[in-house]
Amino acid sequence: MKNSEEISSKLPIKYDLKIIYIFSLILSAIITILTLMGIFMTDVVYSTDELSSFYANDILHLLLGLPILIANMWLTSKEKLFALLSWPGILLFFLYSYATYLFTIPFNIFFIGYLITVTLATFIIIALLVTIDGEQVSSRLRDNVSEKISGSILLVLAILFLINQFVVMGSALINETAVDPLQEAQWIVDFLIVIPPMIVGSILLIKQKNLGYVAGTGLFLVYSMLFLGVIPIMIYQAVSESVAIDWIGIIIVFVSGFVCFLPLAKFIKHSK
Repeated sequence: MKNSEEISSKLPIKYDLKIIYIFSLILSAIITILTLMGIFMTDVVYSTDELSSFYANDILHLLLGLPILIANMWLTSKEKLFALLSWPGILLFFLYSYATYLFTIPFNIFFIGYLITVTLATFIIIALLVTIDGEQVSSRLRDNVSEKISGSILLVLAILFLINQFVVMGSALINETAVDPLQEAQWIVDFLIVIPPMIVGSILLIKQKNLGYVAGTGLFLVYSMLFLGVIPIMIYQAVSESVAIDWIGIIIVFVSGFVCFLPLAKFIKHSK
């Protein structure tokens, strides 16, 4: 990798992005294949009724996730800072999504694809965070993104998310309710992938640390997508199971996503 003195770029990067582009393209191709197989070979890929809910996830990947990932790569090549800073966020979205698949789907050939996807996404996120020059990013965003408010939003959402998860788990334990593998997988992924970045990112933003500015755009992007993206999934599950749509739950999820979108808009505005 080249050092910052050898790179001809207006972007705040310490190393060349070529390898990251290559691995991101490979990841995009793998996700495209997995997504199309999930959509057009649903009965084969998702062999039980419980797993069929992943069909809605695949639609979300195809219509929203992949276009954002490809757009981020293209706009980063055009030296758009907000695209570079959003890049780890969309990767975190796929990491969360496919880690859930990984912990839920029985071992088969698709398991290998999910494992490769999770591994690649993790590698690229780390590579991007190492490559982005946090000092330059913070100098551009400092005092422009309402750090304490933005960080507090992440922290409050993380605390509420934790409380909700503990209430659900506590209720299942007290009532001795059977928990399906999908729910268990979501708990594992939430506590490993969702909650830690929310808490760490919120503290770094509040304390105005360089990494907080680097991660802020991506964090607000992924949590906006996770909240707003779950709405069509909730509707799909209700319709497919012939039960009433939980409109109150949908409103709560929408408000949470919108709350995340407001800081995201500010980060994007000041990182064009």
